[in-house]
Amino acid sequence: MSHTAIVRNGNNVARMYGHGNSGYFDQGSQMIVIRLNAGDEVAVQNIDIPDLTIVGGLYSSFSGFLLLPQ
Repeated sequence: MSHTAIVRNGNNVARMYGHGNSGYFDQGSQMIVIRLNAGDEVAVQNIDIPDLTIVGGLYSSFSGFLLLPQ
C-alpha cells in the first residue's frame, strides 16, 4: 500500500493511493501542472508513515519541467 502526496512549500497539492491485491504490488502515476515561484520546494511525501521507504523506491521517479519562463 502506498499513500503519498505531492507537496509544495509544505502544502498538499495532490494525493495518490495504491494498494496491491493477492500479494502483488500495484502501480500508478500522477501528473499535475502548477505555477511555481523561485524558491518554491516540491516533494513527494509518504503520508501514512513519513519515515517508511516505499517498496520499489529504486524504480520510482519524480520529474519537473519548465513550461513557460517568467
